[in-house]
Amino acid sequence: MEWHLRDLTDAVLEQAVALDGRSTTVGQHPLFGLSEVVASLVAGSPAVAAEAGGRLIGTAVGRVDHDRGWVLRITLDPEWRGRGLGSDLLAALEQRLVTAGARRLTCALPAGETGSEALRNSGFLERSDIAWWDKVERVRPEDVGAAAALGGSVPPANLWQQVQGMAAEKALIERRIVLPLSQPSLADEHGVREPRAVMLFGPPGTGKTTFARAVASRLGWPFVELFPSRLGVSAAGVAGGLSEAFEALARMEHVLVFIDEVEEIAASRDAPGADVGVVNELLKSIVTSRERPQRLLVCATNSIALLDAAFLRHG
Repeated sequence: MEWHLRDLTDAVLEQAVALDGRSTTVGQHPLFGLSEVVASLVAGSPAVAAEAGGRLIGTAVGRVDHDRGWVLRITLDPEWRGRGLGSDLLAALEQRLVTAGARRLTCALPAGETGSEALRNSGFLERSDIAWWDKVERVRPEDVGAAAALGGSVPPANLWQQVQGMAAEKALIERRIVLPLSQPSLADEHGVREPRAVMLFGPPGTGKTTFARAVASRLGWPFVELFPSRLGVSAAGVAGGLSEAFEALARMEHVLVFIDEVEEIAASRDAPGADVGVVNELLKSIVTSRERPQRLLVCATNSIALLDAAFLRHG
């Protein structure tokens, strides 16, 4: 039985997705995810389908960036491998890519994946002198914007490694804080609860802020520092500023919140001149924040004795 080639459209998208799952031979994540392939197909990028007996048996999807044509995906029905179908699909896709302006064709596949032999047979040269570097960002674009609106940012990825000394402290943080938060499924499997809050204590100049930023760097989370002195800028005062800030933080998927000199807003309510309303608002905000996973509150103080007992209470 011979196959018939035609333009691949989103009209057979469901069949193409099903074929994609059956086509892989190595089980490795491809360079371009299925969502990217589908997006290119829906956008009208060059794509070819092979049909036989009214059934979809192969696809080749591409995309043109300036003068480079990318072969995003080659899929073949397992029953039709080794018959030259892949080479025919590539030839048809190549014609469409060149017509769309491509002058250099590139394909990146996991070693030995479906389509490798067809690429060789079609004149593609395998480059063994190139290392492909890949990184998956953990932070959503909207969270980067939300952090920036609060004066925060995503710390550099190597900040944790740059913190010198404190090997014992870093090992403790890695074991008790970072691992449960970075691998929540594994933590849940072993009955380990995600930490929600940490208190750093020490005199000024001991690197508490740097250490907190380094923890955010290690987690790959946005770092947002709340300054007690700036919270009062809100028309509703410090308590209102706290409420507004934590409402914005609640919409973020991951975030490390840092409050330095927290005794300014968490002083004992029994102390003379204490602002009970501010302390109550902070405690309420902390309780609400703790109900949401994948967030960490880090507070720092020079004097634990000044803090309200409820603020220090475990849980």
